[in-house]
Amino acid sequence: MTKACSCYNALRWLNKKRREATRGLVVSYSMRDGHAKRSLPAKLHSVLLVSTSRGIGDSLYVMGLAKVLRERGVLVYAAVLPEHGALYERSNLFESVMKLGADACPNLPFSAVVDLEYVNVNHWRLRRDFLKGSNGCRITTSPICRKLPFYDDYVDYSRTAHISERLALVAQTLLRDSSIRRILPHVVTDDASELEALAFLEKLPEGKPILYFNTRAGDDDRWLGGIQTASMLAHITARYDVTTVLLAPDNDPRYFRFPGVVRLESMSFPGFCSFLRRVRFVVTPDTSVTHVAAAFDIPCMTVFPPNDRDYFKEYGAWEAWGALSSVSTTLHPDAPDLAVDRFGFANRLPKPAVSIPSHMLIGALDGLAERSGVLPSKKTDETGTDS
Repeated sequence: MTKACSCYNALRWLNKKRREATRGLVVSYSMRDGHAKRSLPAKLHSVLLVSTSRGIGDSLYVMGLAKVLRERGVLVYAAVLPEHGALYERSNLFESVMKLGADACPNLPFSAVVDLEYVNVNHWRLRRDFLKGSNGCRITTSPICRKLPFYDDYVDYSRTAHISERLALVAQTLLRDSSIRRILPHVVTDDASELEALAFLEKLPEGKPILYFNTRAGDDDRWLGGIQTASMLAHITARYDVTTVLLAPDNDPRYFRFPGVVRLESMSFPGFCSFLRRVRFVVTPDTSVTHVAAAFDIPCMTVFPPNDRDYFKEYGAWEAWGALSSVSTTLHPDAPDLAVDRFGFANRLPKPAVSIPSHMLIGALDGLAERSGVLPSKKTDETGTDS
């Protein structure tokens, strides 16, 4: 790295620290609290988990944490964004699920209140208004909030990469049990979601395993493109004897001209989870599908944009959110010389997932198919054609 580049990154780092300090002052002013410091009690009775993440995948891991706490005899409460309230309630893991911005924090003697928002000061007004009414030892996961007198303890997510390991740090702190290494995602299905999934499954050809191919994600740079999708479908339908259920990147009808390719019907998230539970193999960009597959331990190929970094820049996004199925592939074709300097800046900009060559996707798919052994190959006669 040149001296000029190093000086430029040093200035960027100073500006970043300035912004963080400004955010910290704003939050500190709005979250002034004269309460005496509280310590975590030796015996946990109840825990309030506060999550302001918009990602469904994050919610699955928070529910996984709640499941571990409940198994240890701890009563668990949750305060979440309104759009995720029904998902948390459906899990039956919580004594109560409160909607941030609508419900007040109950005046209950919580053993601990864990603020799980660690990215900058996201949704801090919602968190402020709710957390001010909380009792119990207040724990933050935010590097910006760690020094605020409002909080009593800090769990440092930068110590480890994957979200499952980060929430394990929370569990270790609460339960005083260092043997907890991962928190696995928790997925809820019930009779209604099963019926919804079965209504779709009955329309699929019988007797063939299902490959679910998802091309969409929450952010545009994680989507797979039309050329990649068509190339993958051509390869899958030529080589494997499967039914491919596809969530396509656009409305082009060409995808469904390949034999055995079926459009995914619109269904609720629990209904989709019930459907995915019956799938043999998953291909997806970085999105919640990866974590649903992990919950059911389905072989999963997850694709990340090249050079994409985590909030903690020492980790790649793939290290923080990669596939956890016991047989899985996390594809992240980063630049060979990708490096992060001492100021936390990478020498290569992220590229969109659509930039990944189709042959690389196909190679990763075939490699996982071979390792998992769950996709039957099409039989060929002596001339090499399909029989």
